[in-house]
Formats: sequence, structure tokens, C-alpha cells
Amino acid sequence: MKWDTLFPWITFLRKFNHVWALVGLLTLMLANTPVAWIIYENHIGNLTAFPHDIPYDVNRIDIRHSQISAIDKIGPFPWLQTFIFSNMSLIQLPDFTNASDSLIYIDLSSNNIMTITSIRPMPSLNDLDLRWNYLAEMPDLSNISSSLEVLKLSENKIVRIESIPLPKMYKLKRFMLSYNQLYEFPDLTNVSSTLEELDLAHNNLETVGFLPYVRFLRIITLSENRLTEFPDLSNVGTTLQRLGLSKNYIRYIPERLMMSLKTLNFLDLRENPLLSLPGLCHLNTIKLLLSESSFNCSWKMAFSKVMESAGKILFPQTSPHCDLPANLANKDWTSITIMDLIDGGDEVQKGMEHLQSIMPGEAPPLIEYFDSTYTSGALRHRHDNS
Repeated sequence: MKWDTLFPWITFLRKFNHVWALVGLLTLMLANTPVAWIIYENHIGNLTAFPHDIPYDVNRIDIRHSQISAIDKIGPFPWLQTFIFSNMSLIQLPDFTNASDSLIYIDLSSNNIMTITSIRPMPSLNDLDLRWNYLAEMPDLSNISSSLEVLKLSENKIVRIESIPLPKMYKLKRFMLSYNQLYEFPDLTNVSSTLEELDLAHNNLETVGFLPYVRFLRIITLSENRLTEFPDLSNVGTTLQRLGLSKNYIRYIPERLMMSLKTLNFLDLRENPLLSLPGLCHLNTIKLLLSESSFNCSWKMAFSKVMESAGKILFPQTSPHCDLPANLANKDWTSITIMDLIDGGDEVQKGMEHLQSIMPGEAPPLIEYFDSTYTSGALRHRHDNS
């Protein structure tokens, strides 16, 4: 309802305090307010043009799986809040001029849209879905950025993002950009106070220098990029809960960075050439997802087996291949900080005895626990009989 329509009644009511003014105001409000939620749906796929039989007071339009390639103008639909036009053949953004004031959610996913020059102001729009299109550039969203909370641009062909629209997104909470072709990402300084989820999986990012500017992220997905270093996330160490880094080229994880992630409860490191996993001990609630090619079995990885028993690490059904215990004696133990996974049938006892001979004074409880839980228990048995 337009408040300027009600304003004369409100002025009259305040001036004369008359009961009939109140009655008139309520009557006007009821006359202009839809009583029930009105929905128009078509998922059959039999439309070739935008339908003209949609009620004027419709609240939700949901049309999918048709071959409509263009819409001249939407509306007038003064009460329209949800517009879904998915799995179609649209090549450009529809004109929402006659429905812009009430729209909250727009879904134009799975179309053929290649460019969006501009979008008219929509003061109530908070969720825009443009996934599975052919956008090569970040659209100009400056007219809706002040209200937008969710922006989905995954599965496009975006190579770069101009930083001009981003500083105005003061309410943005979820930013989805996976499966694009990004090589770099802009400064997120002015969305740092609201952004909670950022999905940049399956791009071409080699660095993530923008991360120091975000402050309250809970979920970051950076899987399937070209990262060679573990990102510095210390600025979100007290809010970050889920971190996806699978299928990158990360070899080392600085213990300082791992220790800073105090609230992390899920970490995906599958298919990285890791050499070690430092700083895991303090992450008491973490779920760590690894795979056969996640690491180079160089000392400490037996520690992860212990953590697996507590449900903190998830391995695939096939165990990682590591050195046999018979080969452990040939390793340069002075340059290794954590022990190999022990996996070798009859050679296990030899490996355990070798570890006992070289371990420091504070290590026996850990080694004996690992031995009794995952191998023969020979060390515990011998200790009990001595």
C-alpha cells in the first residue's frame, strides 16, 4: 500500500480525533490489502510467451521449463513478492518497472542471460538468483545493492569483478560465485561487517588477499582453485565454522594459522599434497575431511588415526598408502616432526620397537595408545610383563 494514500486520513485523524476517520482509514487499508496469498504456477513447459491471465493481485509467479526468450514488461503487479522464471530461454533481464516496489525474491537461474547493463531500483529486494547463465562480468547491481542480502552468481563465466558495486552492499550476507573463471577478487572492505558465507569454489584463484577485510565469515569455500598456501583467516578465527580447501596445491599449514581458528568445526583438505597437519590437537570439535592423496605420509599422520577414532577425521574407505615400518629406520628422524601411519602386517612390531627406541620421554603414552588401539599391542604387553 502507498502510504501517501493513507496520509490524508492520518492527518485528519490526528487533527480531529474522530472515530469516523479511524473507520475510514481501516476500510481503505482492508480494501487495498489482498486477503489471501495468490500464486500463479506453470511447470509444464507449454508456454511460448509470458501469460496474460495472471491476476493483478498475484503474490508469487513461478514459471519453469518453457521456451520463453523475452518478456516485454512485468505487471502491473503491485503485490508481487516472489518471481521465479527458471530453466527458460531468457536472453535479457525482464523489465520489473511495474512490480519493483514489492519484490523480495527473484530467481532467473538456468537461462541464457549474457549481460545485465543495469537493474532499476527495487527497495525490498533481498535475494537475487542468477546462477547457470552466461554472464561474463559482474552485473551492475548498484540500484539494489543497499537491500540485497543474498546474491547467487555461481555457474556463470565471470572472469573479473569490478569493485564499484561492492562497497554499497551493506546488508550482503551470502555471496555465491562458485564455478566461474575468476583470477582475482576485489576488496571486500565495505561488506566485511555483514558477510557470513562466501563461496568461490572452482575458480582460478591463486591468492585470496581479500580475506583480511572480512570479519564475521562463518563459511568459506575455496575448493578447486590454484592456492598454494593455506589462507590467513586469523581475522575470522572466532567466527569461522566451515572451511573448504579441497583440490588445491597446499603443502604446508602454518601452525600459527591453524591455532587461530578457534571455532572451526569442519575442514575439507582432500586432494592437497600436504606434508603435515600441525595444530590439530587444540581443535577438539573439528571434522577433518581427507583423502588418499591429501598428504605425503611423512611422520605425524598416525596422530590423525587416533583422532579418527574420536570421529574428528573422516577418511575414505581406502587407507592412505604410507611407508612400511621396515622402512622407518631409514628415515632421517631429526628432520621429521610427526610419525607415519603404520601399515604393514608382520612388520608392524618392528616398526613399533623402532619408534620406542627413538621416542622422547614424554611420548610413550601416545605411542602405547596408538599401538594398543591400531596394531598388535606388543609394547603394552611387554611393558606389563617387565
